[in-house]
Amino acid sequence: MKRLIAVLLAVLAMSASLARTTHPADLVVAQVRGQGAEAAVKDIWSHPARVRQLLRGIGRGDGRWLRAGEALIPGADAGAAEDLEDAFAKALLIRPYAVLPWLQQHWWASSPPQTCVFDKDSEVPGGVRRYVEGLRQALSQPAPPPLESLRGACLRGISATLRSLSASSGEPDDAAGVP
Repeated sequence: MKRLIAVLLAVLAMSASLARTTHPADLVVAQVRGQGAEAAVKDIWSHPARVRQLLRGIGRGDGRWLRAGEALIPGADAGAAEDLEDAFAKALLIRPYAVLPWLQQHWWASSPPQTCVFDKDSEVPGGVRRYVEGLRQALSQPAPPPLESLRGACLRGISATLRSLSASSGEPDDAAGVP
């Protein structure tokens, strides 16, 4: 009997320890798997603190939070989708090589040559010109070998965006030097 009690106490202690160490982003992914993305989005967006935590984590480019955001997107309504996309846009400036492959599939999937092309009306943090200049700076770091071609496509898209912005505003073309 003492042995059974000791085993039960050990199991309870281990369970409590695991519950404390489970990352909140992993709980979001588990919630999506268990309830579906739409139900998870509704639940999370009914708790402002959870939304802030989620969007902050995605915006920082944290890999776990990025996966949580990716899992939620299919169930997002217009407002939640806009919040999530804003967070992914912020993350792209911080961890471009973690975010770019996913965004390329979701933002520019229908036209890969348009990767990282933003029109003047794009809603990105800080405005289009400032955003793409920040993205160009973020991409100045070498890409992991499997992402080098995607990096090149994105730099070409940035160059096209800057040329388009300059043409529409009458400003000099400042996209020179970008492949």
